[in-house]
Order: sequence, then structure tokens, then C-alpha cells
Amino acid sequence: MVIEMDKEKLTIYWPDTSCMDIEEVKFCRFFCKEKSMSMSAGESLDLYWIDYDPGISIEKLLSQNNASLILVVTDPEILLSYTAIMSMVRCVKKIGYATGPVYNLTDYSNQQADILTPYLNITSLQEIISEFYTKETFCHEVKMLDPSCIIYPLDYFDRLPSSKIQCSFLDFAKMDFPKNVDRAALVHRFGDYYESERADLIELIPQDVKEVLDVGCAQGGYGRRLKSVRADISIIGVEMNHTMAVKAQQYYDHVFVGKLEEISFERNFDLINCGDVVEHLYNPWGMLNKLHTLLKIRGNLVLSVPNIGHWSIVRDLLKGRFEYVPVGLLCISHIRWFTEQSIKKALKDAGFEIDIFKRQQLPPTKSGKEFVRSMVREKWADENSLLTNEFIIRAKKI
Repeated sequence: MVIEMDKEKLTIYWPDTSCMDIEEVKFCRFFCKEKSMSMSAGESLDLYWIDYDPGISIEKLLSQNNASLILVVTDPEILLSYTAIMSMVRCVKKIGYATGPVYNLTDYSNQQADILTPYLNITSLQEIISEFYTKETFCHEVKMLDPSCIIYPLDYFDRLPSSKIQCSFLDFAKMDFPKNVDRAALVHRFGDYYESERADLIELIPQDVKEVLDVGCAQGGYGRRLKSVRADISIIGVEMNHTMAVKAQQYYDHVFVGKLEEISFERNFDLINCGDVVEHLYNPWGMLNKLHTLLKIRGNLVLSVPNIGHWSIVRDLLKGRFEYVPVGLLCISHIRWFTEQSIKKALKDAGFEIDIFKRQQLPPTKSGKEFVRSMVREKWADENSLLTNEFIIRAKKI
């Protein structure tokens, strides 16, 4: 998409901060900056990228700037795009004060994007971003802005007394000054995936279950939720990452830190939860055998597994594209890949009998729908497989 506008000079301040020692989080920081730089490039923008310490004062940061507009990022796990930036630039130039975008994830209700179609990879994200763009300026004044990404006109700071810009941009964003939201500018945020409560997996727990093992418990969202709805259940967690295991401990009766294969348990369990875990393992088939031994007779295994046969992946592969992302179907730490046929076979070979098999199917994008229709029409693919992004399964030990 080409947005006709005179070439605009813009300085982008990108936060240089430390992060948790988690593979996906570390990759996310790298990925978001590199991908933002490539997605923001365009003929109408002259961009200057500056890494900055979020604690430094505005006055000191502005001394490094020679552009008429500045875009300040405080969350290093967002994705900027040319379309979103140009839309916000247009808003700033028309309205004359600070402007923020809308997000897929935000605590600020006035900046929650109205996304009717979910996106699951970079290709479909770019499609949705383009659909958000409108030729008409679509912005309105608000009292508070999500500080993660804000564009400021430089002359706004020139009009302020020096005492007002001795604070950081994060603190300044909380102050009372004119603010604006551009509802045509969409910015993606990856969010805290590691605190997911997985209510969809918890609802598959039978009423007679009393002892649960949660493999890959991350920061404990599943345990927190389970304890709130089933206080009678004893729950043990296993987590390889020490940082996350410490956070999860408050919600579990005990959390083991390490690989499941190297841990000894004094009991067997009524149910084992394995939410988006097996695809991260070098030997998921051996792990399923191990889980089988840890269950009581007729015990339950509940798991979720992403589908490599999803339309978004198939379409990209047909175009020679396979791009890892921090979290999602093509998560950077995924090692193995499953289709419906292969995960069913793996469970059967490990001694399990499936009693619940659900296909999570998020609605495809406009072009995704066209792709699915064409693949099915030509009998090159199964519609159910193409539409399924994740399998939700409950299986019994036999």
C-alpha cells in the first residue's frame, strides 16, 4: 500500500532493556526490533533509530534528535509497521499533539483494536494492518495513552519549560497533556504468553480428578485458575526454566525445576496436563510413553498441540516462506510438528485412547478464506485441517 505524503523525518527511540532468561522472550526482543525496522521502511519515511535507556530524561534524549517528529517505544515486544507509523504521522500533523495507535492487546480500553479476524503469523498480520488503514484521518482525543508507543511533534517539547522534561518518557506519558488515539493504526503486541490460564484445558478435567501433574507450567497461570475453580485438587508443576518456576510456585503444591525425564515422582496422577508442550521436545514420542507410566489406570492426559497443516503455514510454504515468531504456530522453540493424523498415531502408539478431540478453528483472514476455498476446490487439501490452528485433546491411559 502506498500512502502519498512528503518524506517525513522521524526519530524512533527503541528501549534497550534487560529481560527474563527465557528463550522465547530473548528472541522476541531481537525479533521485534529487527522486524519493526524492516516493516517500517518506506519511501515516505526517513527514519533514525536510536536505542535508549528508558530511565534517561527527555531533555537528554532530545539532544540526540534532529527530526521534526519522534516516536517513543517503551515496550520492546511490539511490532511497528510503515502503514501504522504513516497513519499516526498524519494524525499528529493534523491534530498537533501526541498520538498513539490501537493494539491487539492493551490494558487501555480506548486503544483496544476492533479485530474481527485473528491473525496467526506475520503474513496475515500485515494483511490486517493494511485493512486498518483508511484515507480519512480516524483519531480522537483521550485522557490517557498506553505508553508503549507514542508519536510526539518535537515542537511540543520546545514549548515546555525545562523542568517539565527532566523526567523519562514513561513518566511523562502519565502526565496531563493533550493525547490522541489513531484508530487506523494497528500495532501488534506479543503479550505475556507465559501466564495463560488455559481455561479450555481446565474444562476437560473430570469431576473425580484429585491429583494433577502440569508439565511445562510456565509462570503458573493454569495452576492459579485451577485452584480458584477446583480448590480440592492437588497440583504439581514441572518447569525447566527456573525464573518461571519460582513465579509458578505460589499457585502449586510443589513445582519441580528441570526436565520431566530426570524427575522421580512418589505417586501416579489422575490427570496430566500438557498444554503446548510436546512440540517443544526433541523426543515427544518418548515423553508420551513417560506420561503414560505416570498416570493411574484410566488416568487422563489433556494436551493441546498446534497444527502444522494450518492454512497460514501451508500458504507461506507454497510461497517459499517459513518464518519463526516469538510465540504462536511457528514459535522459535518449536522442534517437532504435528498434523491431526500424526498426533493421533503418537497417542495410540504410547497406549492412549482419545475420548475428546477438538479442533480450534479461528476464522481466517479475507485472503485466507480465498486460499482455503481454492485448495479445497482443487482437492489439494482438507478443509478441516486447513482451518484448524490447534488440537485440544483428552486421552485415557489403557
